Amino acid sequence: MKSSPILRRLMILIQTMTLAALLGACSSTMQQVGMAPAPAPETPMVAETVGTGQLVIGVLSFAEPVNRSGGAADATALAAKLAAQSITKHPVSVVIRPQSDGVARDAEAFQAANVRLTIGGSDPRAIAGLAKAMAPRKVPTIALASLSDTGSLLYGAGLAPREEAAALVGEAKRLGYAKVGIVFGSDPDSASFGTAVADIAAAQGIAVIRIDVLNPETFQAGLAAALAAGKVDALVFAIDPQRAAGLIAGSAPAAMAGIAIVGNAGWTLAEPLPAAVRSSWYPSLPRAGITAFATRFRAAYNATPTLASAVIYDLVVMAAVLDQVAGAEAFSAGTLQSDLGFTGFTGPFTFGALGLVQSRSYEIVAGR
Repeated sequence: MKSSPILRRLMILIQTMTLAALLGACSSTMQQVGMAPAPAPETPMVAETVGTGQLVIGVLSFAEPVNRSGGAADATALAAKLAAQSITKHPVSVVIRPQSDGVARDAEAFQAANVRLTIGGSDPRAIAGLAKAMAPRKVPTIALASLSDTGSLLYGAGLAPREEAAALVGEAKRLGYAKVGIVFGSDPDSASFGTAVADIAAAQGIAVIRIDVLNPETFQAGLAAALAAGKVDALVFAIDPQRAAGLIAGSAPAAMAGIAIVGNAGWTLAEPLPAAVRSSWYPSLPRAGITAFATRFRAAYNATPTLASAVIYDLVVMAAVLDQVAGAEAFSAGTLQSDLGFTGFTGPFTFGALGLVQSRSYEIVAGR
């Protein structure tokens, strides 16, 4: 979408602003509010409001009990809280509610708080219902799913598994891999990513062996079956690095000899990796930004974040930036769908004409 001259000037201001201009040092901010680094809480997520700014943002957090970084189950809520506490130049208030079946209750709470933007949610049906409830008040919703409906002011900022998978398969093809085993977990995120890798690899002429991980025994059986069918060039792990390291450590060295270890984008957040998988490579969102976010998150909570939590953090910061430079037009379609966009720790956010974040850039990195 083309932007007007006035909007273009505003968006140039957005581009020239850095995260540091909006955020205070995380460690000093935590000390000011009396929060020393501590293990992430294991209690169920609860509704809460964080921050004292005039801009009010609603966040629909969701649990990730199993994820590809091995991160905290409540990382999306923690990231929203961290963003609100870290933004010092243009303070915000964040109303955090755990995703549930109570769309009407969520909408009522957000409306009562006079939020100007809602962020989050991973369930397509729930987030679509929330967007329709908020749209009459001209409050946009940015979902962490690949869906959009600009008619109800619904935008999609979810990570697309096929984009990450395409980067991985492209590197596998460059390295000359002829056959790979894909290690699947039982969670939907692992299944989506693993399936995308399998589909793209097959289309590129790379043979694929599926290995489901229900327990170490099923991994060993799947690996043995894959090796029995011929040489395996690599194992692609669609699971977190801690579980991957445990599976590899439990395997006979002869079984793993000559097999490359390939991770996924969640592994960048878990660096430094366990020794058993440190020789790996994997696709990553911009490593410098992801590492900076993970460092900030770990300093606050002594826990590993997740990919979804990194996006939540960026979206809260983006909202503060847009409000600072665009005021009343901060969350209009013209601003959100401008062709200039905003760049956060996870990379650029540019919502196209369909309301979806346009393709993200993945780089191939070596484990560390």
